Amino acid sequence: MAAITKPFTTILDAAVDPDSPIDTTLMTAYRDRDIFLMEWMGASFFGNAVQDHNHDGDNSAEIEVGKLARNGSFEDGLNGWTITPFTGGSSALTTTVNINGTQALSVTSTVLANGGATVLKNEYWTVTGGRFFGIEINLWAGAVNISSKAELVWYDEDQVELSRTEFYSSSNTPTTGLTGQTRASKKAPDTARFVRLECVLGVPATGTATGTLYLDGVIAGINHNVYIDSWNPSSISSGASTTRTITHDLDSDLIYWNIIVKGSLGTAEAHDWTISAARPDDRTSSHVGGNVTHAIAPVAPSTGRLALRLDNKASVTQSFNVTTIIHREEV
Repeated sequence: MAAITKPFTTILDAAVDPDSPIDTTLMTAYRDRDIFLMEWMGASFFGNAVQDHNHDGDNSAEIEVGKLARNGSFEDGLNGWTITPFTGGSSALTTTVNINGTQALSVTSTVLANGGATVLKNEYWTVTGGRFFGIEINLWAGAVNISSKAELVWYDEDQVELSRTEFYSSSNTPTTGLTGQTRASKKAPDTARFVRLECVLGVPATGTATGTLYLDGVIAGINHNVYIDSWNPSSISSGASTTRTITHDLDSDLIYWNIIVKGSLGTAEAHDWTISAARPDDRTSSHVGGNVTHAIAPVAPSTGRLALRLDNKASVTQSFNVTTIIHREEV
């Protein structure tokens, strides 16, 4: 925060005594106190003030706003972030490539072995040990085969690091912001009391290309209870089957899932497919029929995986659209 230009002058009782004259010293003190208060309150409260308070704990007292990421869309520049470039890496703010607000962070790597930079959120968000913490980021690349990863860093009550949980890693980061959106909900270690976000944009010696990556729209503390998977198997011959394994991050004891299947034949045949869903603990359910939603009761323990098998029961080849909605009931 810029320096306040006038002091908050103490006016002595003798200066406001009925027998004391109204002089230049007294009036200057009143004027300086007004300017001091105007500048201290901030520019958005009074016109022509020096600078707003951002309540980051340095310029003014930090305000707990749930666990939302302060300056998660880089509208306030790099305030609240620490960027550490690797050798040959660099960072900048961009107003031409963004997905949330008007700015995003860009990190460029030029040496594959070295990588781009680490990006650390300075805030320590509070957590309860053994409970879930949600995070959302938009991370994408300007070209294919550029690597990146993101981790939650857990700390104890003294803010000493306990462990890390990687919730995103790719040697080929998506090239658009929407496909680069990652949501995760991770369980804090039992002794954890704080958590921070750290991303590596351009992981050293990972991927096959260098270039620029972008980070924007970081939201923390939200409770992600839903994982959605889209699957579009095409040209499945009559009597043939295809499989898919979904790996999700809803590591809770109570998991439900709904599967919506749409075949290209529509309602031409009443029973043109069979969908089977199984968790690795061998809890399996199958459904035969038209385009309906299928739900399976909760099973414990969770394994973070769901195996699907789709059989084409129609007499002709058809394609499918399969949407799996996995949701968690947290206890």
